[in-house]
Amino acid sequence: MAVEEIVSLIPARGGSKSIARKNLQSLMGKPLLAHTIKTALECNLIKCVNVSTEDAEIAEVSRHFGAEVPFLRPVSLAQDLTKDGPVIEHFFDWMLKNRGAKPKILVFLRPTNPHRNAAFLDGAIEEFVETKNSCFARSVKPSTETPYKMWNVSEDKVMEPVLGTLEEDLFNNPRQILPQTYWQDGYVDIIRPCYYMSKCPEHKYKITAIHSPQESNVDIDYVEDFIRLDNSISERKFNQIDEERYGS
Repeated sequence: MAVEEIVSLIPARGGSKSIARKNLQSLMGKPLLAHTIKTALECNLIKCVNVSTEDAEIAEVSRHFGAEVPFLRPVSLAQDLTKDGPVIEHFFDWMLKNRGAKPKILVFLRPTNPHRNAAFLDGAIEEFVETKNSCFARSVKPSTETPYKMWNVSEDKVMEPVLGTLEEDLFNNPRQILPQTYWQDGYVDIIRPCYYMSKCPEHKYKITAIHSPQESNVDIDYVEDFIRLDNSISERKFNQIDEERYGS
């Protein structure tokens, strides 16, 4: 089987501290994980949708909704403190050993962001493909709170600014003149294998920005996030029916 040039990887482990079996919890009548699979399948540029999990039930549900689960991830790579990097590298290594090559581009989609737009993802992928000097792009949105006014507080209650120093006094500047900062929102990461290759050091610490759409997502970590997103989707559908019936 030939390796497709652009593939997606959805990390979906079985454990979760904040919400038990979070990836299988119902959102608008479908498992949380299913929403991300559906969007990835709708993308014209993504040729293969993969789920990486250590959990047999999640694997079965993923296949039911149209994703491939080419392996069960080692349990050692599905712990609370496991970072994304080892999961991605494990996928690249598996593809190389079992399919003969790594994909050219990996679209990394966390299932905790179910409210995505396939057309936006296609546009982001296309832009990334044309950006030859980047091996990693990450979605961001403007941060609502500036880190220039944030503090670290020691055990003896001594404060130090997170950014800058006390001498610079940046924290007393008006917000309007402070640099705009951005929050990584988990909408999408787009990665070339060279990001993880030591022979390409010029790319190792260069990450380019994808500006998420304004109406972007809710990152689901807690039960309250499920409720809020469920309510917002229901409200949008109700308003849409109202407009169709009575006009705006």
